[in-house]
Amino acid sequence: MLFQMCYGPEVKSVYNVIRRNPGLTIDDLCQRFQYHPAGSIVSLLQGVIVLLSDLDMIRVSDGYRVTVDEPWNPVKISYKIFDLRHHVADSALDYAFTHIYEDLFVLPDQLFVPNLHVAVNMKYEQLAIGEEKINAWKRMMEYFGLGYRLYSGFYAIPHLRLLTDIIGQVDHWDGPLHRFCEDVINPNLPCLTASRAVFSGTIFALTHLHRQGSIHLARQQDLPYPSYGEDKWNWVTITNTGVTQ
Repeated sequence: MLFQMCYGPEVKSVYNVIRRNPGLTIDDLCQRFQYHPAGSIVSLLQGVIVLLSDLDMIRVSDGYRVTVDEPWNPVKISYKIFDLRHHVADSALDYAFTHIYEDLFVLPDQLFVPNLHVAVNMKYEQLAIGEEKINAWKRMMEYFGLGYRLYSGFYAIPHLRLLTDIIGQVDHWDGPLHRFCEDVINPNLPCLTASRAVFSGTIFALTHLHRQGSIHLARQQDLPYPSYGEDKWNWVTITNTGVTQ
């Protein structure tokens, strides 16, 4: 189950330790991460293991081992979370975990949901999801770069680092902004609303990258695609000789 009482940084740390030291057990991990003898971190580590296993980042047999020997990759984490949308039943808690971002923010083009716990349980009434699980979702989504926690709510504006990493997957792009979001961003991070427009949070983040010179947004005449932002941009140029945050 993806709804684990995790915070985010420990997920990356545990993954990196397992990658460098294949075959570790939960006791081995406790010895490495338990810095103070008081209390126990077993349940926290077990939650991380379940999360990484469900995301197919590690396999649990003959000790813990990474599925693919590669560095921690925020884009891959985002891709795996949303790819699971297609493989879980709508009666499972993982359905809500993998659909909250798209269903409550992207599809209705809603940047901020003020009381996410209430909104989630109204949307997935049959699942009865506790507030602590929603708080854990917000913590992890913030750490993974999908937005920002604010009191009981969540702002779904992608972090520039995550968007920069996604953009970095293409060597060059000089074409319609809508197609770029559809073909490059959306497979890794949902960004198409119910009307198939680009999500406002994605446009805000791209606008910031444009203003800092990491990408170039422009307006071209007579394109059969929508325009976005106050300046009505519909064209983007990417040259990944150095996209920076």
